[in-house]
Amino acid sequence: MGLKLVYEADTEPVAVSEAKLHMRVDFTEDDLLISNIIKASSRKCEDYTRRAFMRQTWDYILDEPTMDVIDIPRPPLIQIDGIFLTLQNNSEIELDMDKFILDDISSPARLKVKKSTKFPKYREMGAFRIRFTSGYNYIGATERVPDPIKQAILLLTSHIYENREGQGDFIMLPPLVRVLLDPYRVWKL
Repeated sequence: MGLKLVYEADTEPVAVSEAKLHMRVDFTEDDLLISNIIKASSRKCEDYTRRAFMRQTWDYILDEPTMDVIDIPRPPLIQIDGIFLTLQNNSEIELDMDKFILDDISSPARLKVKKSTKFPKYREMGAFRIRFTSGYNYIGATERVPDPIKQAILLLTSHIYENREGQGDFIMLPPLVRVLLDPYRVWKL
């Protein structure tokens, strides 16, 4: 089982101008540094919550199309882009969505193979691939990312910026960042 990022977000939930205002930075020399710290902070917060904040496309690879319910990682789900099966001869086929039941109301979304579904012979490992797109920002507006998440990114960005020489506790997220992110954390996966 594996999760592979196919297309990463092209924007971040927090703009450089927002971070500079939060940190009271009024010069432009550190804009690139702040932009890089925002990206690192966003990824760290995404990893902690197990969510996608901005629009991203992922491949979720399983050994076989199980009859159990499959939790789709990195909520919130925007759409399933395709479900693929790698056959024994290593060719890949796309499966029809009508072979599956999708619960996109739950978080994380869930997918189940219909009981009547039959599959051709497939390879033994990594045969089942679900390509999906997820993130809060599914129409290009960063305002869709919940405010506590954006605040956590700002706090972590500020923490890293102020301690960029490695003089801080970087093993754990700062307590307030965790408090803001915990309600959004996915505990199932």
